[in-house]
Parts: sequence; C-alpha cells; structure tokens
Amino acid sequence: MIRDGRPGLEVAEAVTAMRDELVLTLWNRYAGETGGSMPMRGCLLAVGGYAKRRLCPYSDVDLLLIVADRDPTPAAKFCEPFFRDLYDVGLDVGFSVREADRTWGSAIEDPRFCTSLLHVRPLWGDENLLQDWRGRFLRFLRRNSARLILAVDAARSRERAEYGDTVYLLQPNVKRSPGGLRDVQFIEWLAALRFQETALEGLTRFHAVTEEEAAAIREAEDFLLRVRQRLHLEAGKADDILSRAAQWSLAEAWGFSSGGGLLGVERFMREYFRLTEQVDAVRARVFAHVDPRRRLRRTWGKVVGRKVGPHARLAGGEIVLTREAGKAAPRSYLPLLSLLESALRYDAEISPDAWHWLALHRDALPGEPSESERERFFNLLGRTARLPSLLRHLHALRLLERFIPGFGPARGLLQFNQYHKFTVDQHSLIALERAVELSRDQGLLGRTYAAVHDKAILHAAILLHDLGKGYDEDHCTVGAKIAEETARRFRLPEDRTRHLVFLVRNHLRMNHLALRRDLSDEKLVVDLAVEVGSPELLRMLYVLTAVDLMAVGPDNWTGWKADLLAELYQRAMRCISDSGDIIALGDKLLEERRREILAQPAARELDSGFRRLVAALPEGYLLSADPRRIAQDLKLLAALGDQPVEISAEFVPAAGSMIWTVATREKIAEGVFHRLTGAFTSRGLSILSAQIHTLAGGLILDRFWVRDPFYREEPPPDRLREIREELLRSLSSSSRLEPVFRERWTPTDERLDDLPRAAVRVEIDNASLPDFTIIEVFADDRAGLLYRIARTLFEEGCSVWRAKVGTYLDQVVDVFYVTDREGARLSDATLLARIKNRLLDAIHRKEE
Repeated sequence: MIRDGRPGLEVAEAVTAMRDELVLTLWNRYAGETGGSMPMRGCLLAVGGYAKRRLCPYSDVDLLLIVADRDPTPAAKFCEPFFRDLYDVGLDVGFSVREADRTWGSAIEDPRFCTSLLHVRPLWGDENLLQDWRGRFLRFLRRNSARLILAVDAARSRERAEYGDTVYLLQPNVKRSPGGLRDVQFIEWLAALRFQETALEGLTRFHAVTEEEAAAIREAEDFLLRVRQRLHLEAGKADDILSRAAQWSLAEAWGFSSGGGLLGVERFMREYFRLTEQVDAVRARVFAHVDPRRRLRRTWGKVVGRKVGPHARLAGGEIVLTREAGKAAPRSYLPLLSLLESALRYDAEISPDAWHWLALHRDALPGEPSESERERFFNLLGRTARLPSLLRHLHALRLLERFIPGFGPARGLLQFNQYHKFTVDQHSLIALERAVELSRDQGLLGRTYAAVHDKAILHAAILLHDLGKGYDEDHCTVGAKIAEETARRFRLPEDRTRHLVFLVRNHLRMNHLALRRDLSDEKLVVDLAVEVGSPELLRMLYVLTAVDLMAVGPDNWTGWKADLLAELYQRAMRCISDSGDIIALGDKLLEERRREILAQPAARELDSGFRRLVAALPEGYLLSADPRRIAQDLKLLAALGDQPVEISAEFVPAAGSMIWTVATREKIAEGVFHRLTGAFTSRGLSILSAQIHTLAGGLILDRFWVRDPFYREEPPPDRLREIREELLRSLSSSSRLEPVFRERWTPTDERLDDLPRAAVRVEIDNASLPDFTIIEVFADDRAGLLYRIARTLFEEGCSVWRAKVGTYLDQVVDVFYVTDREGARLSDATLLARIKNRLLDAIHRKEE
C-alpha cells in the first residue's frame, strides 16, 4: 500500500487493524474473550496514536489496562506473559496497569501520560468500568483544564526547541519538529483539554478553527503520514528524520520533476514546508484561543484598552485592531502598518486575532504596497525590540515578500551544501534575531551593534544577504542586484544604497579573511580597511558577518571564530581611525600579547631560553590562540628536552571534542603534518580543525581539534593511549606504512554519495604574500581526505609552514601557506599547475 501511493490515513488504518488483530490474539490466550481468567474486572485500552489509528509500520503500540481493584499488582503479574509475548513478536510496546480511580494523579504530574489518555479506544473488557472511568476523566479535565493546557504546552515547547524550533529545517523530524505530526496531535489535545472534543473538527463549533483550516490540517496530516510511513519502510525501523537522501528518494518516487529553475527535491520540500507552515500557524492560533492567561487578558483589555494608532488599540498588553478596522476587509496596507508601528512603539505583541484577520483578508490587499507604505515599512527596520518576531509573522502570512520581493523565491529554498541547517529564508530571519539579541550583549559585538547608527540599513542587509541563492550566478553578485532593486523600491538615497549593496555583495569578505588567511599579514588588514572605508560601514560588516555565522546552525559560532573575527575587525578599525599607522599599532598590539603570555603561570616556570622564544613567535601564532594556551604550548615545547615528541590531549565537554597538541622538531621526520593527519584518521577520528606552526629553532607545534565518533563523552584512558601510540608511531623515521582509514560512522548513519556535492575547488594565490604561496582547498569531507591533501603537497616538494583546516558538517575548507624545501615561495607555473591537478585527483579519488 505504501509503495502504491495509498493515502497516509488509509495506510495508518490498515496498520492499526493488523496491530489490533495481533494484540487481541495474544491477549485472548491469557484473558479469554469474556475475561473469565482475569483476577479482577478490567478494561484493555489502546491509547495515544494507536487509539486514533495513526500508526506507521514501526510505530510503538501504547496500551493501558485499567482495573477496578485498588491494588493493581495481581493484574500486573497476570499480564507479564502477555507483555513478554508482544516484545517477542517484535512490537515496541508501552504498557501499564493502573487502578481506574487513581490515574488522575499521574495525569497531573506527567503531561505525556495525560495526553495519552485524551484519546482511548477499548480493545477488551468491562464496558461499565470503561464508561464510569470516562465520566470521571471528563470531570477531571473540566476541573483542571487551565493547569493541564499550560503543562502540555510547556512540554511541547521543550520538544519543539529540541527538534529545531522552526518549520524550515533542512532535515526535519517528521514527527517532532515544528509543524510535524506532533503538532497535529497537539491541536487535538487542546481540543480535548479545553472543550472535551476528541476530533479536530469539533474545534470549528467553538470558532477556534475555520472549516478551511481543519481541512488543511487533515491534508497535512495525510501527507506527513505518507512521508513517515515511507521512511519506516525504507529504513526497516522507526526512522522519522527526513534526511537529504530520503528527500531525493521521495521526490523521485512521488513524481516531483525538475523545472522552472527548481529541482524536483526542492519542489517536494516546498510542499512539505507549505503544509507544515499551515499546521504551525493553526497550532499557534488554537493555543492562543484556549490559553487561560489570554482569556483573562482579553476580558481585562475590554475594560481598560485605549487607542494607540489609527487602526490599533492597546488592550490587555496586546495590540488589537480597532472595532471599526476589524469590521471590513482592508483596502490598503495602512491597518497592517498601524499594527506594526504600535507593536514596536509600545513593545507589545500583536494579538493572534489580529494576525488571523490579516490572514483571512490577505488576498483582499493590493498586490503592491504604495510608495508611501513602502517607505513607512522601511523605517520600521531601524527598530530592535520585537522586529524579528513581527517580520517572521509577516513572512508566514506571505506579506513580507510584498515589501521585499526577494523573499518570495527564497521561501523554503534548500541549501544542499552540507553546511547550513536552515532554509535560505529561515537563515536570514534567524540572523536578524541574533543581531537584535546583541542589544543585550555587553561584549565587543554588543557594543559594536549599539554603535551602528543606521540600523535600518544593517537589518535590511541581514535580511537580503543570502537571497541571491538559488540562481546560476554567484549568490553575492545576485544578492547585490537584489539589494539595488530593494533600495530603488524604498527610494533610498545614494549613500544608503551604496552601503546596502556593499554589505550584501561583501558579506563573506571578513569571514573568509578571518578564518582562512593569516591575520598577521598587515596588507590583508590594510586592504580590507581601504575597501570598507568608513567606521560605520565596518561596524555593520562586522555584525553582519558574525550573525551570518551564528545563524548557520547551533554549533557553528565558536569561541575561536569569534576571536579571529574580532581581531580582524579591531585591527581594520584602527587602520581607518588612526591615519593608517598600521605597523606601529600592530607592533604595540603584538607586544601587549607577548607580555600577557609571559604573565601566565605556565610561562613563569620556563627557563630564560624559552622565555626569550616568546619574542620570536610568529604573529599568526600570537593571534591564533589566547595567551594561556600559548604559555601551555611553550611549556610543552620546553618539556621536549632530548625527547623527539611531546603530546598533550584535552577534552572540551561543550564541544564534545578533543584538542591534541603535538610538539616536535623539523628533523624528526619528513612530512610531519601529513603523518599526523594520517595517524588521527586511521584511528577513526574526524579532524574538525587544525593549526600548524613552525617556530624558531626548527620547533614544530601542531594542534588538532578532533571528534571521536565512538565516544560522546571523554574517551577512556585506553583509547587515548591507543591514539597517542599511533601518533608516535607515525613520526618514527622508519615508518613508511600507508595508514588504513576506517569507514566513518555519522549520527544518522546516512550515506550521502548520491546527493549533489558542493563544487570541488583548488585555488592558488601567489600574489597576496611575498614569502608564501597560499593554497585553498574546498571539498566534501571523507575519511583520509586531509591526509591525501597533505601527502600530495609533501610529494610535490612543498613545506607547509602554516595551515588552517576547517570542517563544517561535511564541507572542508583548508588553507595552506607553503614554500619549497628551501623556504622560497613557489614560482614555477608548471609546478603550480601540476600541484593543482594532483590535489584535484587526490580529492576525487575514493579510498581503496
């Protein structure tokens, strides 16, 4: 049925019928059809999704046995063989035995148990006991409705936050992510808790949803059930993650063809987002309708409300439509703008009823706001409090794109680059949220954001920066064109237009410089400062870069990225604000850093020779780590003595990764870097990032951030010893064995070989620095890739003096500063071409 494309609700009914037959066959072995062998009166109930006949092939089966006796222990003992048989036949079962009159206490304390009781279906037992239990339960719900609604909402809010907190996830959980099947259940739970209605359609009688909304929820539920059933079937187990591979498979199986500039999989996911958007919107409105706190607020607002705009009133802490405005469909955008302006002025929410009124009359609005309406809207972008929330509501209603047309094509647009977690439109809105949150930040970013004078331009750039994606041309170039058109729509003056276009076109500039290049290069900093030109524009570019990184995903914004970006910003700002005396300022900064290093406890233990080494540390190294870390590195180098290698390992709980630092000498072996990368990868470790430094006196300090897929917590001593021994073995001068790479396990156990890949590129920059050739590699990560890259460079006679290695999900960005074996920059064009071709071959080559 699933492969034949039968409706999801029909398949769920069929799966439930098979489960019923199996459960009752096993139950009747012990209890008998009349219950003659039961030790007491009882009733066997299907609860939750099983009761509603919403099962998928590998859904769990939840059962509850209620008994009349005050001591359910004999009944529980009687049911043990039945329970065991259910497990033996392969069912994932939730089963409990409760005394009928004592289920309420558990329901109050446990929202999950409470919601399971809202939908029950008798399978066997005493009908009189069941009817009595149902009557008592309904009275319990009426008495405790308000308390239970808030408890169930709090539990669902925690689950939504855990599973993405947005509809627009690139790999959503079909059951638990926002807008998924759990939210369909949540709407039905609210119907039962507030109105004692067991069906969604019952909400229409209480005007909590319209008939059209109820039909939309059923359409979405059927689609989501079909998706979930297919996921279970393909995985052969309960699997609710709509992974990239599953998206491609479903799009092809269900006939979503490519066309109109969109891939078939993009069309499929846009349908997914359209339906889950509807579920999420109805969920929010139904909860607002039944929220006991809002009922009191609405009543109070009718008494003390006051008019705060031409079409808006402040009532009960909310912005609501005036009675006159709400009587008819709007003929312009003035009521909407009045609501938005009042919400921002009084820092108050717009009421759900007002948003619903806008949704109902959206099609009555003119297709295009007037010139004056567009100008009023742009002025709102300069505000902070509540701005992201208001724009998110507008986007959900498809009204944001009427003011900023670029948001239309970006709606639900996937990003198949193994880097982003959210769709393009969601990423932009999250970035704006992160920017506004900086108003409460006391650090450098917060102070910089506060100092931005033209926040409307900054916020507009944040909204627009990625809207150029989805086109054939580079998204920064397309985005700049969208920014120009947007500026014309809002009639921005020339200087503000120039700033907006510059920010969108160059929103990756500081990111690439800070994370891929050596910040000790003064020319790099000067060029950036000259290109930006003004302190105000540099502040905006810094904030835009930071929030863009923050909005990629929850783990993308790390301390070292923040430090590198802050360092670049501060040095560039000094260039702009101090007549360009770069060298003096740079020397002063580096001298301060050296003094901080020598003041560290670890540095005070060093002998005079190593303390003098601080003065000779490369600038790139001084700027790449904090003083405490550098002092510890020097202590590790000092511990070398006559030993060839010293190794330290540190577990970072917040990141779930290890930092391995290797101190050695150049003469220990040829190709130290590629040997170490091979050692890590051959032990199954994933290298997240790496920095290598060649110091005075032939000392080498290599640092690797690695994740061990076999251990979520700190690896045990035996595992650390195994890795340490492999590192030592790799640096043995007699070691000539090629490392063997293990197949890497990923948390979703997902194979991405058939998915589209980011373009593989090798860029060679021989102009930026006089002493080094810069080689940049962009590729999809796989086991042994970094080793093959480093080995290729070694075989071509390159000495790697510095490197920045980064892995973002499955996307690799590696930057190497290399010379020939004599320490000179590579200059032979034939050699450079051969290196590039060999690197491309190494990247594309599969593991043997």
